[in-house]
Amino acid sequence: MLTMNVDEILFEGMWDIMNGVTLNSYIVRGEKTAIIDGVIGWDGVPETLYKNLEEIGVDPRSIDYLIVNHMEPDHSGWISNFRKIKDDFVIICTDKAAKMVSSFYGEDKVRIVKEGDTLDLGKGKVLSFHPVPNVHWPDTMYTYETGTKTLFSCDMFGAFGRMEEHCFDDELTPEEQDFFESEGIRYYSNVMGTFTASVKKAIEKAKTLDIKTIAPGHGPVYRENPQKIIDDYARFTRYAEGAGKNEITILWGSMYGMTAKALGHAEKVLKREGIRYSKLEAARAGDSEIVASVFRAAAIIIAAPTYEYKLFPPVAAALSEAGRKRITGKAAFRFGSYGWSGGAENELKEIIERNRMNWDFIESVEFEGVPKEEDLARVESGILRLIEKMKEKAE
Repeated sequence: MLTMNVDEILFEGMWDIMNGVTLNSYIVRGEKTAIIDGVIGWDGVPETLYKNLEEIGVDPRSIDYLIVNHMEPDHSGWISNFRKIKDDFVIICTDKAAKMVSSFYGEDKVRIVKEGDTLDLGKGKVLSFHPVPNVHWPDTMYTYETGTKTLFSCDMFGAFGRMEEHCFDDELTPEEQDFFESEGIRYYSNVMGTFTASVKKAIEKAKTLDIKTIAPGHGPVYRENPQKIIDDYARFTRYAEGAGKNEITILWGSMYGMTAKALGHAEKVLKREGIRYSKLEAARAGDSEIVASVFRAAAIIIAAPTYEYKLFPPVAAALSEAGRKRITGKAAFRFGSYGWSGGAENELKEIIERNRMNWDFIESVEFEGVPKEEDLARVESGILRLIEKMKEKAE
């Protein structure tokens, strides 16, 4: 196993990963040698990979097969450079990946594999291949080593977060376990959420294999309890469809403090009721954090005013991004102020309907200008009803 920590990048060019991410590569040796998910990092320097290989006693020129589970360039971007130092390797990938190998890198030495095909490396090392399309690109596949019963799952079963000394599940401290739980949720919501239906199929395919170890392209390797990450991903699919932790995410914005005044009252209610919550100001929080927090919680409070006859723009944009990630079925409640006219509610409904989010809303509370005592009472009533819905969805 080779692992590289990458920091201070935007994953996929857009997701802020403040805690870094690992890029994992794996070597399987028989009489022939294969590398699975060869990664170079966003520095774009293949020599980094070659140096890492040599540090574990692998001459890059001894590699016979490049197993491309997934064509995203963090896993495949070194191929053209590698061809300069060794010309007689073969790329193993799915038919959809083969098209991208050609269009991305001009490669034609490709062996296309389909479900159940095998590659015998000798000395008892046999790889089998199992496509899992749209997890999260259409080209993705699992590679399974039959002797050690290891599933090389690429982006599936992955997580954000850098690894220091501990790379295996049985080495993780309780604090590290909590860290990768949180980073796994953020990774799933940011990268996999749109493809939850395909993830469910990939989970079922994993269950058909006799797995002792799961080795993903990002995050820890599960060699003691691979069932844990399978169960976690099954839980994450439920989060995408309306379940969540027993907590509320507040997504808010306020122009002149009027909606913020009602929000202050809402927080007092939540604290009084002993409800765990997170509060994100949409204009300041990053998309990665917002999507992960909305995804994780069983219920959402939207505190946002009308702005130019529509919903406060940063909140509208955040909800639209949640819709793009197909976060559906959440319990939700909105309140907010307006001045000369309303309009926020109409845009909120349009966003929810356009993205087919099917959120379960408590009736919204709107108030003109500063909230009066009766408005705060309505906000409190809505929150109490939301808490009941949250408890029904929490797990």
